[in-house]
Amino acid sequence: MPLEELIRDADENNETGRSDLDLDVPDNPLSGLGLGPVFFEKFLIAIIDAHPLGRHSGSPIVRRQRLDAAMRALVGHKSFPFPLPGDRDEGAIIWMAGEQYNRRPRVSDLALATEAAKKFFGDDALVRSNAHRLREKYSGAYNKKLARRKDKNRGDTVASGSEVQSVRDQTESVDYRRTYRYQALEHDYVVESIELQSLNRLKVEFAYFGIKMEIR
Repeated sequence: MPLEELIRDADENNETGRSDLDLDVPDNPLSGLGLGPVFFEKFLIAIIDAHPLGRHSGSPIVRRQRLDAAMRALVGHKSFPFPLPGDRDEGAIIWMAGEQYNRRPRVSDLALATEAAKKFFGDDALVRSNAHRLREKYSGAYNKKLARRKDKNRGDTVASGSEVQSVRDQTESVDYRRTYRYQALEHDYVVESIELQSLNRLKVEFAYFGIKMEIR
């Protein structure tokens, strides 16, 4: 079943009668949704993760910088600023989205972010900073500020049909809350499963040529 039909069916069959996904754009039901890195980015980050450079190679910032450099070299633009495979924050934020949808009375972003920080990262001195980061990522403020800062004096662009849009514009158009809510409640992970199988097949093939891949 096409993804658009899957989303419509899920919305129509919602037992609570709420249409929280609000996917009512007739020309493009997925308008404003960002669902993560494309397969090519997953392929590149698997190679990058298998070839660390220094003790900070596993940090989210360094992984993103290396992926951006690879993308620019190969296709002329940086990666889209969606969570990369193995991103610890992503699981916490998707959990937040599901909890906020299901809990009544409604829980604030800050309360949920604090709970998620303790649940996924431990109850330690970093709870406040972790909660702040999760809250900003959930609302989209984190990625949007990051994209504005990186794109400020830069003309990186990507082709989208007959249009050419900046990566910053792509980021600004994403409804992050709705994206995480969709992933928590309605997302069919069949596509991810197929992509994982494909990545594992590529891992075997590339190993023959001495190229390692680490799939997270």
